[in-house]
Amino acid sequence: MMHYPNSSFPVPLIHLTEADSTSRYLTALCEQNRIEEFTVVLSDFQTAGRGQQDNSWEAEKGKNLLFSFVLYPSFLEARNQFLLSQIIALSVKEELDEWASGFSVKWSNDIYWENKKICGILIENDLTGSRIERSIVGIGLNI
Repeated sequence: MMHYPNSSFPVPLIHLTEADSTSRYLTALCEQNRIEEFTVVLSDFQTAGRGQQDNSWEAEKGKNLLFSFVLYPSFLEARNQFLLSQIIALSVKEELDEWASGFSVKWSNDIYWENKKICGILIENDLTGSRIERSIVGIGLNI
């Protein structure tokens, strides 16, 4: 594990060569301490990546961008959690649009390029009452 607290990257970054899941790793860190918002866990490879409804995320070694980050959107009511999915999916698409054309969003958590799924987004929310206390956002992008 490499932790880059003083890097030029604008948020805390933890780089792993391998993890079962970046989301699981980050969730475990959050359960030990309050981790700074936007902390990113990046892994070169995942052995047990996950998607929606307990689907697995298959990632060929060295051909994916696999990362998770933490948010604390306590201002957002749980009934509006789809807004978080929209913002993240559209942000990923917008960034990819800078590199090529032909990207589209399949709501609520997939990015397609020319009718091929190339990205999955998994958001796991922890609720306190009617508010979202913490969100772990996992993104797997085939590159």
